[in-house]
Amino acid sequence: MITGCLQKKNGYYYAVLYIKVDGKRKTKWIPTKLPVDGTSERKARKAFDDIRLQYERDEEEKAAKEAEAIAKLNGMNPEALISFSDYMEKWLNNVRPTIARATYYGLRRSEVLGLKWSAISFEKKTISIAHKVIEAEVDGKFVPLGEDVLKTKSSFRTLPLIPAVENLLLEEKERQEMYRRLFKKSYCRDYLDYICVDQTGKLFRPNYVTDHFSWIIEKYDLKKIRFHDLRHTCASLLLNDGISMKQIQIWLGHSTFATTADIYAHLDFSAQEASATTMGGMFTRTEKAKETPVQSA
Repeated sequence: MITGCLQKKNGYYYAVLYIKVDGKRKTKWIPTKLPVDGTSERKARKAFDDIRLQYERDEEEKAAKEAEAIAKLNGMNPEALISFSDYMEKWLNNVRPTIARATYYGLRRSEVLGLKWSAISFEKKTISIAHKVIEAEVDGKFVPLGEDVLKTKSSFRTLPLIPAVENLLLEEKERQEMYRRLFKKSYCRDYLDYICVDQTGKLFRPNYVTDHFSWIIEKYDLKKIRFHDLRHTCASLLLNDGISMKQIQIWLGHSTFATTADIYAHLDFSAQEASATTMGGMFTRTEKAKETPVQSA
């Protein structure tokens, strides 16, 4: 993910992006064409986010075209070089833990961004949801703001730390320590306890996460869902695996059992059994293939 900041120069706002050229960190100044006088901070920040997002898109498109050209020269199928999973792995280098937590735990966007390192117990293997991050206007500027007020009392919950998520968190912890050493004094130290920060230590803006998620869906012509729908996906998977509605209520942090039942009671699992059988068969065939010894000629 490309990071940067908003700067003022000669009476205009500029988007300053931190990019790597031949392995070296450099800055790229891109004009927003917005004058400092008469332009609100929110509008300027929106322009910066749009420029940064467009630059990332252009770079990814450029990389894809280069890889396709190389594949054609080598007589290979371009899809063999660029797969959706490989692309996702690259794009989610920083926000990957965000998506994972939203899927595994069915967290609301504000809850995901509000997770802190102090809420993770690697010894007790637990994760506590007790904080959130929203976007609010502070002194005329729209900024990410953390607060200890969740949607309902039931939203405060402590859940088991899933091994797959634990591994992602440990990787993220190492990554943040690396960036602190790399950026030194330039690293923002206002959010050291937060998990969802960018390379320079700044909190992810809620809308930034949503915009990127929507872009992935659109670019690859996938079924259009919202980031919040990952929460429904989590509930559906739990129900399909036989978890009771009451336990799902606790897992998602719904205020009442009725809330959970009203949302998910309509799910028809008989229609999903065929898919589950198919998926199970795929994994079974894969395991059998691994166990089958290779006979020498």
